[in-house]
Amino acid sequence: MILDAYLRDSETDALIADAALASAMLEVEAALARVQGRLGIIPQEAADEINAAATGLKLDLPALSEGTIRDGVPVIAMLAQLRAAVGEGHDGYVHWGMTSQDIIDTAQSLILARVMALFATRLDDLIETWAPLADRHRGTVMAARTRNQQAVPTTFGVKIAGWIAPLLRQRRRLDTLQSSGQMLQMGGAGGTLAALGDQGPATAAALAAELQLTLPAMPWHNQRDIVIDIANWLSLLSGSLGKTAGDILLLAQTEVGEVRIAAIAPDKSAPCTKRPNICTNGTVRPGPRNG
Repeated sequence: MILDAYLRDSETDALIADAALASAMLEVEAALARVQGRLGIIPQEAADEINAAATGLKLDLPALSEGTIRDGVPVIAMLAQLRAAVGEGHDGYVHWGMTSQDIIDTAQSLILARVMALFATRLDDLIETWAPLADRHRGTVMAARTRNQQAVPTTFGVKIAGWIAPLLRQRRRLDTLQSSGQMLQMGGAGGTLAALGDQGPATAAALAAELQLTLPAMPWHNQRDIVIDIANWLSLLSGSLGKTAGDILLLAQTEVGEVRIAAIAPDKSAPCTKRPNICTNGTVRPGPRNG
């Protein structure tokens, strides 16, 4: 849709699309097979077959959608396609000791890890773009305002610093989320890993390392505060960016004219045009009234 550009962007869309979830579920199954093969839980030949099938399989997404409606989760339909790709003989070792929620939650953790990495890069770009602008205009005088009425003098540099400060806080919060909020989910049917016996804890630790996710103290699939923390962070980030956008729009009004929003041209002189949703390329400039 033409107006979707106001609300979304292609980079994030690609990371959270149905195809990305399907790929992430297969990634978890492939990693599980590799780990269980190394630990001797399943035959190495079976592990190799499952890894190869999961790595090369292109899932039928409409069939996954139909399976989700039928089963309540997409994992069962995904496993049917994966077992068919593995073939008889080793298909019984697919998904060994796991439950559907382990796969879908861990796959979503992988997706969230990639989205958070993208947003971290975007935040870093924006902060690094605005910091020199704030320094350059530390002496550029403008009117401070109370209730939109002119008050005592301030500087444009201070104004930009006020846009940067909350982004620095959001970046630190994101660091915390990246270290603690992207966790493996592995509990088996009852949350005890009973199907893996004594090898359960070792399998979970090895799988977390294989997928570069945090190993939790216990299965968390019924503890959704982890996901809510990320949603809360996104709302805080949206609020910070929205406040800045409001400031810029007010200052750029024709009758105010204290800043000018330069057009973003698709050329090499505009390093942030690849991320127009979050980066203004430092194109907020003092207007004619500020020199």
